[in-house]
Amino acid sequence: MIRISILGSGNLATHLFKAFEACPTIKVVQCYARDISKIEGYKDRVAITSDFTKLLDSDIYMLAVSDDAIAEISQHLKVKKGLIVHTSGIATLDVLLPNQRRGSFYPLQTFTKAVPVDFKVIPICIEADYEEDLFLLQKLANGLSDKVV
Repeated sequence: MIRISILGSGNLATHLFKAFEACPTIKVVQCYARDISKIEGYKDRVAITSDFTKLLDSDIYMLAVSDDAIAEISQHLKVKKGLIVHTSGIATLDVLLPNQRRGSFYPLQTFTKAVPVDFKVIPICIEADYEEDLFLLQKLANGLSDKVV
């Protein structure tokens, strides 16, 4: 079981939460948002927080935030042992701290909160610094999509 925390509350974060929650090999342990009111609807299903110091331990911390926020948010995750992953299609791994386990998980799709998506047909591009982290991302992506690159 892959334990994941989702940081963000936008379109992609919303769709990822729904997809991960429906996958039997993935456990969403927590959601983070600057404005906790944006994730209040999850509080009966998963832990929620707006405080970085209250993030629970996870295998993966998925930063489903704007490209401009990735570096700043990764600074708050310095002490976390899990894999820190951004969801940007244009940012490199270098936007994350070099001493972190880091990767990217990019679904090649435009997302709108109100429009349902079928992750099985959405290509997911993954990247990681280390082979074991790439394997973990492969396992995560394969839980959602039939097209992992």
